[in-house]
Amino acid sequence: MREIKIRAWDERKKEFNKGPVAISNDGVLKMTDSGGWIDTSLIAQQFIGHKDENGAEIYEGDIVNCKGGEFCQGFWEFQKKCIVKWQKLGFDLFDLVDAESNYVIGHGFFDIFEHFEVMGNKYENPELMEYGGKEGGTK
Repeated sequence: MREIKIRAWDERKKEFNKGPVAISNDGVLKMTDSGGWIDTSLIAQQFIGHKDENGAEIYEGDIVNCKGGEFCQGFWEFQKKCIVKWQKLGFDLFDLVDAESNYVIGHGFFDIFEHFEVMGNKYENPELMEYGGKEGGTK
């Protein structure tokens, strides 16, 4: 069983929340201050259960450089810049390089690519999402 972890982006402050968070019964993500739990504009991102080649945890919303296949003359057979998104059945990688293709690598991406490196995330590094004015493989 994988460890369940959540990180929370504070949309108002434009930074990751550094304090404790909780999800209320009605599904609202809340943070604490000295007076108790308060509603905020927090966006939850779940840890996908894997780390990159440098030991960094991979979360929903992260932008990762994926490499795999044969390594020949300084190049990998497969290399993609992708964003991690939650789909109905689990986490998928969406191709950011070819945004027009709307290409989804799918649930078995850890079988295709052997090496992952977190480059940033869509909140702190929105410039990593910019390809032809489209976000992460969507039209």
